[in-house]
Order: sequence, then C-alpha cells, then structure tokens
Amino acid sequence: MAQGPAVLVFTDDGDVFAIESVSRIAGDLEYPDVNDGSYEAVYTVDGRVVELSTIGRDVVVVLTETRDEASLRQRLAAIPRFSLTRESDPIATANLLFREGWDARWPKRPKWLADRLHGAEPPRVS
Repeated sequence: MAQGPAVLVFTDDGDVFAIESVSRIAGDLEYPDVNDGSYEAVYTVDGRVVELSTIGRDVVVVLTETRDEASLRQRLAAIPRFSLTRESDPIATANLLFREGWDARWPKRPKWLADRLHGAEPPRVS
C-alpha cells in the first residue's frame, strides 16, 4: 500500500516521471543518480518539495513542509508534451505517467501473470 502522496521527479535531461508515493522514492531511485544531480527537482502532486541526498549507498528522502505548486506547474508546462494540454496539472500528469508505464509493462501475457506481477490496473492519483 502506498504511503504518502504520489511524487513527480524532474530529471536533468528535461523529462519527468512519477513514483506512487513518497515512501517508495528511496527504493526506486539509485544513489549514483542522486549523487550526480540527475534529479533536478522532486515534488509531491500537491506541491510539497521533496529533498534527496545520500548516506553511503542509501538514498535519503525528506518531505519538507515547503509548498511550491507554482514551480511544479511551471516545470510541467516547460515539458513539450505537457505544455499545451491539461496534463500540466500535477495529478493528471501523474495519472498519465502511471498509465504510460502500465501500457509499457512486461510481461503482458499471460494475463494472470501480468495481473499478479503488476496488479489489475495502474496506480491512480485522485
């Protein structure tokens, strides 16, 4: 079960991806990428700033009290595939990214195996 709000991670190559919850960040991000500054900014879908650092080979995640929804929306609008659509909305963007990941998942067949590994439907932010 997801703990905390979904997260949008902005990369240094100008893209964004979603993680289901704050509690999953440390397991989903690799410490060399955090050390190298590959993640320019991380926000929850409600605009809270998430800070990343490392201790040894562990990724340390701090969910701050700082809210910066304006910067979050500005970053989304700067990504060409979201700039002219309603997906510049953080929740709609997260749901779109979860759907894209779901559609690209493997294996898809047999269906029973796919459902067991990935669940019956993609994560969704409401």
